[in-house]
Amino acid sequence: MNDLIKRERERIARELHDRLGQTLTGLKLDAAWLKRRLSDGNAPSVVMSQRLTEMMNHLDASLDEIRAIAYALRIPEFRPEELQGMIESHARAMAARGGLMAFCDIGHDLPLNTEQAYQIFRIAQESITNILRHAQAKSLWISLQSMAVGIELRIRDDGCGVSTAAITAEPASLGLMSMQERAQSIGALLTVQPAPQGGTLVHLQLPHRPAKASSDTSSSTYKGN
Repeated sequence: MNDLIKRERERIARELHDRLGQTLTGLKLDAAWLKRRLSDGNAPSVVMSQRLTEMMNHLDASLDEIRAIAYALRIPEFRPEELQGMIESHARAMAARGGLMAFCDIGHDLPLNTEQAYQIFRIAQESITNILRHAQAKSLWISLQSMAVGIELRIRDDGCGVSTAAITAEPASLGLMSMQERAQSIGALLTVQPAPQGGTLVHLQLPHRPAKASSDTSSSTYKGN
């Protein structure tokens, strides 16, 4: 678990720098702009009101990021047998905050070791976050089952769907690169595609006896939502 903890710390450091750092820098620039306008003796205007609204929205987004990072740090130990409850409770809590319906179908006693279960949970967590941020969905579905070919995680929404440009974008966003790295670290394949019913389908396939992830899978692996 030492390598896992090291990777988690590196990921959290990147998220703090790239996500919160950018948002807070933008807020600092907005505050400086407002200060200049007020020092000029200008009365509050529609433009200033709009800028304040944007600042409040950025602050809300930053608070969501902080809560997500704090949640990630609150799990000192991870037990594979707790995976079902953790995914279900997280999905329903996040869906309730976003005004979505969440439907979960997660198997019991899945043949997963600690790191596999941990990475699957983090991939599910990031997928749900992407749905809330980008999909404009009303519902999401999560299935995690042991199949003949291996463990399969499917996360689908009924939102606006993913574009080809988003799938093939280079470089992918930090969150999506993290999902890719997590899948590869346990020898799994992570793909994304438009769902037949509409929206987006995220599909993780973990062989029962995963081989070492090869370096030539980037063309078929999940790169964006």
